[in-house]
Amino acid sequence: MIIPKLEELQTSLHLPEKKYFTLEQANLLLPQIEEHIIEVHKLLDALRLLLSIELDFDDEFLSHAKNIRYTKEYHKLYVTIYSHLDAIISHGCYVKDIEQGLIDFYSKTKEGKEVFLCWKIGEKNIHHWHSLETGFSERKGIEEL
Repeated sequence: MIIPKLEELQTSLHLPEKKYFTLEQANLLLPQIEEHIIEVHKLLDALRLLLSIELDFDDEFLSHAKNIRYTKEYHKLYVTIYSHLDAIISHGCYVKDIEQGLIDFYSKTKEGKEVFLCWKIGEKNIHHWHSLETGFSERKGIEEL
């Protein structure tokens, strides 16, 4: 088995570069990010609905056909979900918890320390930040940055 080098993997996957945001830059992106999160939530609801469907057929062919179609729809939903997640990371955002709608934006303090600007769906703007080592529960007001 051949293991690709990191550079080759980054090239083949077209990995985005880490981006540092000012508060203003991150706030300007929020409407686009929010649209993607809303769509992902709808798709997750559809996925849960699909997973709740139980159909049993006595006919082997119908059962087989149902399994193929079910699997096809399942994977289509996941591909679409990951397309939205990919769009978010392509902007340079860090998806912390898609169910809760938590998104972080890399930023730097005046002293040059890396931090996350922290946003949750439903918030109009970014009002919080936290260190890279902590999370949502320890976020602080943006005025402390």
